[in-house]
Amino acid sequence: MKTAALALILAAAFAAPRHAAGAAWLPWGRDHAFEDAQKLFDSGRYGEVIAKLSGTGIRKISRRRRAQAYELLGFSYERTGRLKDALALYQFAEGLYPKELNILSDLANLLHRIDLDERARPLYERVLRIHPNNAAAHMYLGQIFTKQGFWESAQRHYEHALIEWYGSEQVWREYAHVLGKRRNYEGAIRAIQRALAIQENVNALEDLAVFQRASGAPEAYSTLLRACEMSGQSPALPDLRLRLGLWLLADSRLEESLKEAWAVLAMRQDEPLALWMRASVNLRRGRLAEARSDLAAAAQAGRASPFIAQTAQAMLRQMGDR
Repeated sequence: MKTAALALILAAAFAAPRHAAGAAWLPWGRDHAFEDAQKLFDSGRYGEVIAKLSGTGIRKISRRRRAQAYELLGFSYERTGRLKDALALYQFAEGLYPKELNILSDLANLLHRIDLDERARPLYERVLRIHPNNAAAHMYLGQIFTKQGFWESAQRHYEHALIEWYGSEQVWREYAHVLGKRRNYEGAIRAIQRALAIQENVNALEDLAVFQRASGAPEAYSTLLRACEMSGQSPALPDLRLRLGLWLLADSRLEESLKEAWAVLAMRQDEPLALWMRASVNLRRGRLAEARSDLAAAAQAGRASPFIAQTAQAMLRQMGDR
């Protein structure tokens, strides 16, 4: 009896006409409306995805794919710069699917992206209650706690993220920064070296040099010089040479510091920090006229470099200038 009844139910199901909205209601059926939207999204036709799925369009998607359809629509809003629409959509979808990890993550990620971290944080925590090993949620919570100055909590979340994302250069670098904030320079050096083993780049080399300098390691200079060499003629080079010049000045290596100041000024005429650095060397050597000229120029950079401008003005006052 039961077998016969089941056969009748299945026969009726297959015989029933398929209309557009319910074409894929069977668990193994195809959802052509969703597949079409996915193809449009994959080809970057985000405006057409929005036209297809917004309003009542999303009702044409089968229930089993509807959460994914909300994601496609939300991503399309984001890709076209309609962040308010994306946020409203994710909030609506989160109400419909409060335990759907992807929807929760999409909403949290957008809130984090637009610096609404106080609202993003509890959403990431909900994700972790559902999926405790979610590496993305751990990483973003690490970023949020870092921004808020909760270094210990940030460290804990980065360490969880690294269990799954051990091969991520970005996570190792961010983790290293947190360790540096906690003055664990040896740990920071090991973490940034791991990042460099994955992908050597100028930023990670500069970070390594900074941590080496903070720990008193003599390799800091050679590491920073490697970063300068790797940067070539990129926009990062002047800032790297400024850092190098400041270290040399602090270590009373005046001639080398002056050389870096000249090099930066050749790349960035009237760079306030380079002018201040050159003036500082000249002051130590008793060259007051040259120092006064550079300080006067640096003091004019109030809007671009207010701290340097104020420092230069204070030094001029000490020299008897008004």
